[in-house]
Amino acid sequence: MNRAALMANQQTAMLADRYTQRAALYEALWSPIIRPAGECLISRLSRSNGMLRIARDRHSGGWLALMDVQKLALPANGFDAAVVAFVLFHVPSPERCLTEVNRVLKPGGTVGSVTWGTERVPMANAIRDEELEAAGAHYLELPATDNCACCDSAQKMTTLLGQAGFISIKVWSESIEHRWRPEDHFDYQVGSTSRLRLQSLDVENRKACLRRVRDRLSGAEDEQYVYRGEVFVATAVKADHPAGNH
Repeated sequence: MNRAALMANQQTAMLADRYTQRAALYEALWSPIIRPAGECLISRLSRSNGMLRIARDRHSGGWLALMDVQKLALPANGFDAAVVAFVLFHVPSPERCLTEVNRVLKPGGTVGSVTWGTERVPMANAIRDEELEAAGAHYLELPATDNCACCDSAQKMTTLLGQAGFISIKVWSESIEHRWRPEDHFDYQVGSTSRLRLQSLDVENRKACLRRVRDRLSGAEDEQYVYRGEVFVATAVKADHPAGNH
């Protein structure tokens, strides 16, 4: 394995660990914000009624498996539909991910994806970032798994899906707007988005930093807690016959 691939694997593992640590808060506070975009996607996929029923039952009686989406341990031509929501920008190779999804779908099977476009984070975030910076909190970038630029437009998504062998590609944008409750926003930032940066500070500096953040936000207006974003939703179909075969 070359150095670049090894680094990408390490960063992917680190990102997975971050999501593991904040899974509960993600489910409680962030998932409801992005869920409408996922539901919009599901409603546009074929066989949506069955998929929605499974989702409502929260996989009761089904099975879950953990694997690398860039190298799926699944048989070829075995699935009717696949959902790749808020995933492509978190893998080192979105092209390989979609190629694998194409492989495991049945001919005529459908794939659906949601990716981020532009985002306007709450102004309250800037106050948090300023105080973390002033406190000397460390920030570890994971460029291999922070790749929104790969899929942040309709054209990019169309190209990615086409390169993976999909046809009948449709891409459209949806808007997301959410007004955070101040306490929910604070809890999510502390336990999720800023978790690692806060952990890089010693206990006393961490407490002091959070106290300064609270003080500065004590008189914040509601508008400072508004999140606005754009997502690109895409559907496509696996060709009945591979390119070049008749």
